[in-house]
Amino acid sequence: MLRIATGGSGILPQGELNPDLVNRLAAEASKASKHVLNMCIRALDYCPPVDINFGDFLRAVITSDADLVADDSRDYRLAFIDAFRKRGIYPSGIKHLSAESLAYPEPDAGGLQEMFSKLVDFLRDYRAEIIYTNKRADIFAISRKYIAGSYDTDQKIFGLHRRFYAKFDNSTGFEKLTGLMFSQNWQALGIPTSTAYGGAWPSFSVHSLHVASRVGPTGSQSNQLIVSLVQTANISIEKDANQVPQIKAAPAGTGFKVSGGCTLIFDLDTLQLKYAVSKPLLDTNNLEGNVHKLNRSRCLALHQYQRGAVQHQSQFQAYFGLANQNSYNEPFNFLHTH
Repeated sequence: MLRIATGGSGILPQGELNPDLVNRLAAEASKASKHVLNMCIRALDYCPPVDINFGDFLRAVITSDADLVADDSRDYRLAFIDAFRKRGIYPSGIKHLSAESLAYPEPDAGGLQEMFSKLVDFLRDYRAEIIYTNKRADIFAISRKYIAGSYDTDQKIFGLHRRFYAKFDNSTGFEKLTGLMFSQNWQALGIPTSTAYGGAWPSFSVHSLHVASRVGPTGSQSNQLIVSLVQTANISIEKDANQVPQIKAAPAGTGFKVSGGCTLIFDLDTLQLKYAVSKPLLDTNNLEGNVHKLNRSRCLALHQYQRGAVQHQSQFQAYFGLANQNSYNEPFNFLHTH
């Protein structure tokens, strides 16, 4: 616009800008900011339910936008990546700062896909019941019914919480996908026992359940259902004779709590699991050998943070520290530490 207004030079003359040019520039700036805001809001559905950091949010922005807008002709995604790069914010485990590398891959559900399809088929009933509901109280009541279940004689529903137990009990594949414990001997890791269903399963919560229907700029439509799972372990960390920290299960009311969670995004049209965005409570690398351990690096980092070790960091290190300079990986709650 400036080139057009200046005959190609891009150099504005002295004095006030032409009102028509001001109005057009303001309209384009408003349009761009609206797009950026929508990208940021949409990305929240693609974040893990616990311990979000800025790197997670960047990946969520890129994934959610690529999911809805295939052709980034205006380079919005590149602008986001470059802005994070200039501020020294890099997601962990990513070798290249490209849109393709940052976008979450579709998970390998393996033998779980048939069970996921049945689960999503059940959740289609939830979508059909809630899609035209406007009152917040009604939305809450319907969501609670499909999460916890309803045992009324006129409408008996086995809720999502019970279905996860029944379908994925002792499923190593599901544990590797979510990073949460669904096997026996959970007490040894400090995970509480569920008070429901006779105490036969480890405790976890369905943190949220909601529908997302979106329309892209080309008219493409995305119908998704988002489920967030959270599990907590109560642990203590003690140093052995060699001063090496050891993670141990702690009785209720002692030690400190560490949480893991996973956001599952289902495509309601194909009945497929689209994404699984996890902050694992378990060490998923050991699950191949059917060994269940807590994620050591996360436990130690959270323990350091809760003990106030972050107070020894400068604000610059907290926001922009790289790699070993910032072991806390820019957690969002640094925004509220000062």
